[in-house]
Amino acid sequence: MLDILTLIKDTIENGVTLTESIELGKLGTGESLVMQVAPSGTDETFLDKSISYELDLLFLRKSEVQTTCINELTSIANFLRKLKTYPNTPNIEWVNSFITTMPNFVGQEQSGEWIYSMVVSNKLSL
Repeated sequence: MLDILTLIKDTIENGVTLTESIELGKLGTGESLVMQVAPSGTDETFLDKSISYELDLLFLRKSEVQTTCINELTSIANFLRKLKTYPNTPNIEWVNSFITTMPNFVGQEQSGEWIYSMVVSNKLSL
Protein backbone atom coordinates (compact mmCIF):
# COMPACT_ATOMS: atom_id res chain seq x y z
CA MET A 1 0.00 0.00 0.00
CA LEU A 2 2.82 2.40 0.82
CA ASP A 3 4.21 2.09 -2.70
CA ILE A 4 0.99 3.29 -4.36
CA LEU A 5 0.60 6.11 -1.81
CA THR A 6 4.15 7.23 -2.51
CA LEU A 7 3.53 7.02 -6.27
CA ILE A 8 0.38 9.17 -6.03
CA LYS A 9 2.12 11.67 -3.76
CA ASP A 10 5.18 11.93 -6.04
CA THR A 11 3.03 12.25 -9.17
CA ILE A 12 1.10 15.16 -7.66
CA GLU A 13 4.23 16.88 -6.34
CA ASN A 14 5.93 16.59 -9.75
CA GLY A 15 2.89 17.98 -11.58
CA VAL A 16 1.58 20.71 -9.26
CA THR A 17 3.34 23.74 -7.80
CA LEU A 18 2.79 23.50 -4.02
CA THR A 19 4.19 25.62 -1.20
CA GLU A 20 4.40 22.56 1.09
CA SER A 21 5.37 18.99 0.30
CA ILE A 22 2.66 16.37 0.82
CA GLU A 23 3.11 14.36 4.00
CA LEU A 24 1.47 11.03 4.75
CA GLY A 25 -0.35 11.13 8.08
CA LYS A 26 -1.79 13.81 10.29
CA LEU A 27 -1.67 17.58 10.07
CA GLY A 28 1.31 19.11 11.76
CA THR A 29 1.58 22.39 13.54
CA GLY A 30 1.81 25.37 11.23
CA GLU A 31 1.57 25.22 7.45
CA SER A 32 0.96 21.67 6.26
CA LEU A 33 -0.49 19.52 3.48
CA VAL A 34 -1.27 15.88 4.21
CA MET A 35 -2.72 12.87 2.45
CA GLN A 36 -4.52 10.17 4.45
CA VAL A 37 -6.20 6.94 3.48
CA ALA A 38 -9.94 7.41 3.92
CA PRO A 39 -12.66 4.77 4.23
CA SER A 40 -12.84 3.37 0.71
CA GLY A 41 -15.33 1.88 -1.68
CA THR A 42 -15.93 -1.60 -2.94
CA ASP A 43 -13.71 -3.97 -4.84
CA GLU A 44 -14.42 -6.36 -7.69
CA THR A 45 -12.80 -9.73 -8.32
CA PHE A 46 -12.84 -11.02 -11.88
CA LEU A 47 -12.74 -14.56 -13.26
CA ASP A 48 -8.99 -14.34 -13.81
CA LYS A 49 -8.70 -13.37 -10.10
CA SER A 50 -7.56 -9.84 -10.90
CA ILE A 51 -8.97 -7.26 -8.51
CA SER A 52 -10.18 -3.74 -9.16
CA TYR A 53 -10.80 -1.44 -6.19
CA GLU A 54 -11.12 2.16 -5.11
CA LEU A 55 -8.69 3.83 -2.75
CA ASP A 56 -10.10 7.05 -1.30
CA LEU A 57 -7.59 9.64 -0.15
CA LEU A 58 -8.34 12.58 2.13
CA PHE A 59 -6.22 15.67 1.51
CA LEU A 60 -5.99 18.25 4.29
CA ARG A 61 -4.38 21.67 3.86
CA LYS A 62 -3.68 24.03 6.75
CA SER A 63 -2.49 27.59 6.21
CA GLU A 64 -2.68 31.06 7.69
CA VAL A 65 -3.94 32.18 4.27
CA GLN A 66 -7.37 30.78 3.39
CA THR A 67 -6.88 31.15 -0.36
CA THR A 68 -3.70 29.04 -0.19
CA CYS A 69 -5.76 26.11 1.10
CA ILE A 70 -8.41 26.50 -1.58
CA ASN A 71 -5.99 27.16 -4.46
CA GLU A 72 -3.60 24.29 -3.71
CA LEU A 73 -6.33 21.69 -3.22
CA THR A 74 -8.06 22.92 -6.38
CA SER A 75 -4.75 22.69 -8.29
CA ILE A 76 -4.36 19.07 -7.16
CA ALA A 77 -7.95 18.31 -8.22
CA ASN A 78 -7.48 19.91 -11.65
CA PHE A 79 -4.18 18.10 -12.19
CA LEU A 80 -5.66 14.70 -11.39
CA ARG A 81 -8.72 15.37 -13.57
CA LYS A 82 -6.54 16.18 -16.58
CA LEU A 83 -3.97 13.41 -16.10
CA LYS A 84 -4.10 11.28 -19.23
CA THR A 85 -1.72 8.48 -18.27
CA TYR A 86 -1.22 7.20 -14.78
CA PRO A 87 2.07 5.71 -13.61
CA ASN A 88 2.05 2.23 -12.07
CA THR A 89 3.97 0.24 -9.51
CA PRO A 90 5.18 -3.29 -10.32
CA ASN A 91 2.13 -4.73 -8.50
CA ILE A 92 -0.60 -2.10 -8.83
CA GLU A 93 -2.05 -0.36 -11.87
CA TRP A 94 -3.36 3.15 -11.21
CA VAL A 95 -6.32 3.33 -13.60
CA ASN A 96 -8.07 6.62 -12.84
CA SER A 97 -8.73 9.34 -10.28
CA PHE A 98 -11.83 11.39 -9.67
CA ILE A 99 -12.73 14.04 -7.14
CA THR A 100 -15.34 12.77 -4.69
CA THR A 101 -15.44 15.92 -2.56
CA MET A 102 -14.18 19.27 -3.83
CA PRO A 103 -12.10 21.48 -1.52
CA ASN A 104 -14.23 22.49 1.45
CA PHE A 105 -13.89 24.30 4.75
CA VAL A 106 -13.15 22.11 7.79
CA GLY A 107 -12.38 24.66 10.47
CA GLN A 108 -10.15 27.39 11.79
CA GLU A 109 -7.70 26.88 14.62
CA GLN A 110 -7.40 29.30 17.53
CA SER A 111 -4.08 30.40 16.05
CA GLY A 112 -6.00 31.61 12.99
CA GLU A 113 -4.90 28.87 10.61
CA TRP A 114 -7.52 27.68 8.13
CA ILE A 115 -8.11 23.99 7.41
CA TYR A 116 -9.63 22.72 4.17
CA SER A 117 -10.11 19.18 2.90
CA MET A 118 -10.76 17.29 -0.33
CA VAL A 119 -11.41 13.61 -1.11
CA VAL A 120 -9.98 11.88 -4.19
CA SER A 121 -11.07 8.40 -5.22
CA ASN A 122 -8.49 6.36 -7.12
CA LYS A 123 -9.37 3.33 -9.21
CA LEU A 124 -6.63 0.68 -8.86
CA SER A 125 -6.12 -2.77 -10.28
CA LEU A 126 -4.09 -5.70 -8.98
